[in-house]
Amino acid sequence: MLVVKESFLVSGMKQIFTQESDASNFLKRRGKQSPKSQDEVNVENRQKLQADELRREYYGEQRNEFENFVEEQKDKQERSQEAVEQWRQ
Repeated sequence: MLVVKESFLVSGMKQIFTQESDASNFLKRRGKQSPKSQDEVNVENRQKLQADELRREYYGEQRNEFENFVEEQKDKQERSQEAVEQWRQ
């Protein structure tokens, strides 16, 4: 036996034919999905918080390295300017 499902698309109405057993299996699987337990929610939240912390640490280290690089470049430029001024004298 075939089950007819209708859905509206931009081009109009389209019919989709599915075997009754496939439709039944789909509905059974959907019915078995239960809400997450509080423990599962807590574990996911801890994992998200840990990932956020690692991301903050990583980007903080990247920012510090870049700031150190900029400071070194600035110092190098100042030393170069001082050397040029001494040479001119």
